[in-house]
Amino acid sequence: MGIVRADNAAERLRKSLKEQGFSNKQAAALLKTFSGTNDLLKQSSFDVRMNDLSSAVGKLNSEVGKLSVEVGKLSVEVKTLSSATTQTTDGNNLSSAMNVRTTRIQVLLVVIIAGRLLLSSPEALADSFIGKMLTALLSILAN
Repeated sequence: MGIVRADNAAERLRKSLKEQGFSNKQAAALLKTFSGTNDLLKQSSFDVRMNDLSSAVGKLNSEVGKLSVEVGKLSVEVKTLSSATTQTTDGNNLSSAMNVRTTRIQVLLVVIIAGRLLLSSPEALADSFIGKMLTALLSILAN
């Protein structure tokens, strides 16, 4: 539909030029010049739009680059946090193991001291602080 309108417009322009006294040859040359100028205008408009589009794509690529850098930084932070979490978990496990060992050592010390008191004097064991602790410990274990 646009081509038909352009052809009609060119034909009307040719008739108008003839009416104004231009020869067919002059009218054809003017139409050719007009057509070339029109094509140049279309091309330059296209070039401007392409430059605008290229600029927008460049800006978009820049933003994507910035986002990529941020994602990289975030990835490093996640790895650091993951490492810290692993270390914390390892530290907590080590702390729990140390607490268990410490408790075992304390119980062993109480038993050793109670054994010595029992060997030296059974009455001293019953009256001593360790004897009372041992009695409490045995009652807790019995329940």
